[in-house]
Amino acid sequence: MKSKLPKNLIIDSGRHKTEYRLEPELVGKPREKLSPDDEIVADARQLDCVVVRHHEDEGAKPESPAASNDKAAPGRPVYRMGRHGSIAIPTGRLFVRMDPAVRLADQAENLKESGLHIDKSYDWAPNAGWVRGDSDDFSDVLSKIDLISDRLKAHVEPELISIAERKLDTAR
Repeated sequence: MKSKLPKNLIIDSGRHKTEYRLEPELVGKPREKLSPDDEIVADARQLDCVVVRHHEDEGAKPESPAASNDKAAPGRPVYRMGRHGSIAIPTGRLFVRMDPAVRLADQAENLKESGLHIDKSYDWAPNAGWVRGDSDDFSDVLSKIDLISDRLKAHVEPELISIAERKLDTAR
């Protein structure tokens, strides 16, 4: 069964809480999949994609690769900070921070059972690091935030790349 994208992502630093809402009419689309009719909203160079306004008749939707039957890869989900804030795209990685006495490396098996693996850890902070899904399914990775938080008794949040919206030259 395919996971659904969470409608809201909460980034909680302990002092400040920021909520991002899914923007279903926007999609991060790979540059090579752009069409002349695409309405470009923002450029996400860090992720080698552009944010375009999604139209119902198009195939690219912010879902998992497995959800699409057409040959065009589906797009990346796009979230908005608050009601009118900046837009952000998940990278597919989750930051995990556990109790200082618990090493992230010791939780590799728990992560594997959840379809995740350690992407990057740090010697100076062995209780924290980045994890990534075993597939490129954004909805699957994002839907596991609460599961991993509960299973590992950890603080978990998605890595988001913020992108400024602006009018862009449509020349490609």
